[in-house]
Amino acid sequence: MLKDPIADVRSSARLVLTKIGSEAMSALRDALRVGDPELSEEVDWCLQQMKRMANDRLNSEDWRNRLRAVNDLGLMIRPTQKDDINNLGSALNDSHKEVRLAVVKALISIGSSNVIPFLKQALDDQEDEIREEAMEGLDDMRTKLLAKLEDEDVMVRANAVKTLGLIGREEDIEQLKLSLLEESMLVRVEAVKAVRAIGGEKVIDVFIKALSDKSESVSKEAVEALSEIGELAVEPLGEKLLTGTKSERYLAAETLGMMEISQAAGPLREAEEKEADEEVRQVIISALTRLENAIPSLITKQNMEPPLSERLKNYFQLQDSIKSEYREITFVDVDVVGSTTLKAGEPKEAVVYSFGQYNQILTNLIQKHCGEDFNHIGDERILMFKNPADAVKMGIELQNTLVGFNKDKTRNRLSRPFKIRIGINTGDCLIDSMLKSSNVAEHTLDIACHLQKYGEPDTVYISETTYSNLELKTQNQFEGPLEFPNDNIKIYIYRP
Repeated sequence: MLKDPIADVRSSARLVLTKIGSEAMSALRDALRVGDPELSEEVDWCLQQMKRMANDRLNSEDWRNRLRAVNDLGLMIRPTQKDDINNLGSALNDSHKEVRLAVVKALISIGSSNVIPFLKQALDDQEDEIREEAMEGLDDMRTKLLAKLEDEDVMVRANAVKTLGLIGREEDIEQLKLSLLEESMLVRVEAVKAVRAIGGEKVIDVFIKALSDKSESVSKEAVEALSEIGELAVEPLGEKLLTGTKSERYLAAETLGMMEISQAAGPLREAEEKEADEEVRQVIISALTRLENAIPSLITKQNMEPPLSERLKNYFQLQDSIKSEYREITFVDVDVVGSTTLKAGEPKEAVVYSFGQYNQILTNLIQKHCGEDFNHIGDERILMFKNPADAVKMGIELQNTLVGFNKDKTRNRLSRPFKIRIGINTGDCLIDSMLKSSNVAEHTLDIACHLQKYGEPDTVYISETTYSNLELKTQNQFEGPLEFPNDNIKIYIYRP
């Protein structure tokens, strides 16, 4: 009926076969063997619809529907249909034992390399029956694959070798070694890949021998495999580096460099001293360079450091460069005395306004006398001046200005007067412009801060170094010298 000339009849036949489901599979497969293009097209349509319906049932809440779907897919999926196999394999996570067991059986019946990862997954199932079924399936596949290694068809042998690698049994390594002796390069490449997939210490000698393969594809696969193995392969590669043919020494050096582990450096350095062939020696040097770039600690002190004369030259140049960064700086520390008490009980508006007026006076004077803000913490401001005289003039003018500011109730609207302390110190400073000012460790700044902190209100305390930079006229405005006990230095005091 699928070949009926009437389209409606063919359509009805497709629908009926699709509803029958797995019971119609035998007849549909027989129809495919006929080789009739029109019939095959109709059969493929039926199979696709049946497969779609089965995949939908895999998500059913009823485990019996999921079980039926697995059984149907096992009959419909072909060995090359990887996506469908992956979808079926995902049902190994089903909560029901019968469904998972059916998945394993369906995968075994499909029987291709695409099902192996799922059968290996089933070996970890919590149910003994499922694990045993998966193991039997893999064993049966393995037996058939070992027999195919004798097949006359190169492609059959190569695919068998590849699939044995996917199964991953160590006992097959000896058989795969024989495949490395094959005339076919394709089989030998797959043999190296298969042994690489199985892994373990036993495979190292396989890759060492494969380094001498006449095919670059085979030897390249061996190089990559040995570089992955790492430390365990260092010793045999070192021996090959000293005793092998030119090609083997070349590849051994390349492999050791690819490892990027410190253990590979020793054999390479030994070979560098003994290697007579310039081409191989260059590969050894390149491998060492790669190791040293990957592991900086491998670089010897001798290679890392220039001669003593050059280091001394660099040392003095650095000293000169640092000295050139020193600058004479005058730091000014200004702080409002008892600002908490000054604000206590005052209207917030009056506090904000009055402190704003005060800060504006200070800012204007800083600009007038060519200073700059260095840091501020609350009501305390630290200023920086290139010229000590400018710093002192600013301090004196600020104290004098505050006398009038406190009397002017349109500006200071607080009930108490502003009183400030000012400390000033000058010295050679080394300041990293990249650092935040709060992180600067500079003794010159510390002294200015101490003078302010321990000074009297309504005064300007300056250090002897600052005082010595002033004109006589300005000096005469200060009392002193006086001993400043906290820092054991001489100070001078200005009072308005």
